[in-house]
Amino acid sequence: MKTTSSPALTLGAWSRHDPIQRALNRVQPESVLEFGVGRGAMSARIACGRHFIGVEPDEVSRFEAQAIVGDGGKIVGSTEEIDGADPVDLVCAFEVLEHIEHEQQILTEWAAYLEPNGYLLLSVPAFAHRLGAWDRLVGHYRRYDPEVLSALLNEAGFKVVSLEITGFPLGLVLEQARNVVAWTRQRSESRQTVEAELDMAARTAKSARMIPIRRAGVATRFVSAPFRLAQQKVQSRGTGMVVLARRDDTSGDVVDNK
Repeated sequence: MKTTSSPALTLGAWSRHDPIQRALNRVQPESVLEFGVGRGAMSARIACGRHFIGVEPDEVSRFEAQAIVGDGGKIVGSTEEIDGADPVDLVCAFEVLEHIEHEQQILTEWAAYLEPNGYLLLSVPAFAHRLGAWDRLVGHYRRYDPEVLSALLNEAGFKVVSLEITGFPLGLVLEQARNVVAWTRQRSESRQTVEAELDMAARTAKSARMIPIRRAGVATRFVSAPFRLAQQKVQSRGTGMVVLARRDDTSGDVVDNK
């Protein structure tokens, strides 16, 4: 099976691509474990040239992710399939933590998969006050303020190495449009349909398939380019965060809030 290293990314995924790549360049991991790979577009980029295992509970997304990652990695359906595996240099989870009710517990569990002084790389939706209709539709329990996420990571035994805000200015527009779509959908659907979708796990499973990545194409890279440049100059505004943290087995890290 052929490995595809550069599948299409959505505009939202491009907004966090550059900080993720900077973190990878900084850490230079040889082995990576990713939780919640979705349909695998970002995973394929990370897996290229590394020992890679991804975990994706949703069967439809898992099948597509394995096809995209190909021989570059293995996608499994649950952590039971990786119990007993060797520790890794880097654990990744992009747009996952906000879907988990008991966040502190899962951060501690993720730390256990790491080598001593291994790294955790996360992306999450930013700023609690921005929680809206789209967040609720796709199964988000919360959004994160930088200081809150940093404190959670510290409590789980991590030390923040870098934290970057993403999604300015394009993400602000996309988020507003998604909130309108979610609000309109909630207004138009019957009460029975809404109640049937109240289960957060079901919303989470569907969320990876709600944005048509196959239609993204290479155009999204070029459309997003000027906005990604603008983001580097404006770190106080945006819709997401990419955080790199190290398992705190030694001291001396310096937090780099770019």
